[in-house]
Amino acid sequence: MAKRLRREENDHLVINKESEIKRFCNRNNALQQHHHRITTEKITTIASYYSSDDVLFRGYLPIELITLILKKSNAPDVIKWREVNHLWKSLCPSSISKLPSYIIRMMTDSSLSLFLHLRTIKLEFNEVITDFSISLITGLTAINLGMNKIITNASVSLLTDLTSIGLRFNRKITDASIYSLVNITSISLRSNFGLTDKSVSLLTNLTDIDLDTNYKITNSSVSLLTKLTRIGLGGNRIITDSAVSLLINLTDIDLRYNTLITDSTLSLLTNLTEIDLTDNTSITNFSVSLLTNLTHIDLFDNVVITDSSVSLLTDLTAIDLYENETITDASVSLLVNLTAINLRENEMITDASVSLLVNLIDINLENNDVITDASVSILTNITRIDLNNNYMITDSSVSILTNLESINLTLNETITISSISMLTNLTSINLFSNSTITDEGISSLVNLVRINLACNTVITDSSVSILTKLTHINILENHVITDSCVFLLANVKKICLANKCLRIRNGVINRNVPRLDKTDEEIYQTKYI
Repeated sequence: MAKRLRREENDHLVINKESEIKRFCNRNNALQQHHHRITTEKITTIASYYSSDDVLFRGYLPIELITLILKKSNAPDVIKWREVNHLWKSLCPSSISKLPSYIIRMMTDSSLSLFLHLRTIKLEFNEVITDFSISLITGLTAINLGMNKIITNASVSLLTDLTSIGLRFNRKITDASIYSLVNITSISLRSNFGLTDKSVSLLTNLTDIDLDTNYKITNSSVSLLTKLTRIGLGGNRIITDSAVSLLINLTDIDLRYNTLITDSTLSLLTNLTEIDLTDNTSITNFSVSLLTNLTHIDLFDNVVITDSSVSLLTDLTAIDLYENETITDASVSLLVNLTAINLRENEMITDASVSLLVNLIDINLENNDVITDASVSILTNITRIDLNNNYMITDSSVSILTNLESINLTLNETITISSISMLTNLTSINLFSNSTITDEGISSLVNLVRINLACNTVITDSSVSILTKLTHINILENHVITDSCVFLLANVKKICLANKCLRIRNGVINRNVPRLDKTDEEIYQTKYI
């Protein structure tokens, strides 16, 4: 999913942190300590998102700091810059050559034109890069132009090596440029307004197409895409059975909120291994019971599919029953091959069935008031557990889960240091707004590489400073962890911090928002962990 970060003032700092940068910053006094947070006059707004090595610099940075980052042998593969054109011109070619690939956002034409060897680029929401520089980078194999209002057919039509293109909410790219892109195998046309059947019908090599909420592409073109292995039709009101029934090679189909695809078609797609039926009311037990090759099924808020069909899907390895009220123990108890189950806010599944799922390695019990220690204590193979706002699971069961590698204790008040200190295999822990786990519990988790301490007022420098394996730390709205502690963490590659809580919706961060609503809070909690 495409994500966007927007910042307008100096609330954030995220740097690809290496010891050289630390020494540089200390030596040049570029980063000052202020209320136990890193601030700077030179860096106006900095934030990070996407994958672990992504770095986004928005605003201006000292050229010496940028050069240090680029010269590192393990420099990040993904860098995003905004308005640093004058800095790029000062970089030596040897430094630039250290970075083999980029996904660049918010650069200027003259700076981007220096990177003629680019293979992948994301320009979602970009309002700076124009056709000039894109037309020079003819070796691109993947480009994302979601919500892009600048790039036109003039440059895209020249990218004949493209195999993947993202055009969600894009109005600028039309059929004219797609005609020459015969090598495309993946395309996102979610809510796309520019492309029609004329060009899509020619993309016969496509294996993946996203037509979520797309109202331009019709059956006439989709029926020709017989190589498709994945199709997204979430909320689609155009594509019907007549086209999808011909896509017999499909292994993955997204029918969220879809009312047009029916059992008659789905029953033919026997190669399906993944299906999303979130809030779907047109697909029934009849067709689902025939999809015996399914390994993943999403039944979030689905009121149609029942035990009668799910009980037959014995090859399932993952099932999502978030807020599901129709699936019960009767079927889940038979899914002994499950390795992942989502029981967030689920009131139907009980200990009786969960205790039988001994192959589980991933379980989500966020806001779950039904599952207890009785079953969780049996799941000794679990490596990931989500206990966000959970009051049922206690130390007695968690202390037994010694294989745990990841645990989410956001807003959790029942799990204490007596069990956490025993989970020495943990590599990731989320303590967002957690007031129960203290330094004593964290100090023994020496294998941690990720920790979320956003809005945490309990954990201090004394424990964090000894977590030398940390590569990711989130201290958004944290007023306890200091610069001196962070600078000791030489392996950290991503630091997230701010001087107030932020509102995050679909990857967009804004400040000066009075509260976090439910959706925002969910994203905020997991954004950087």
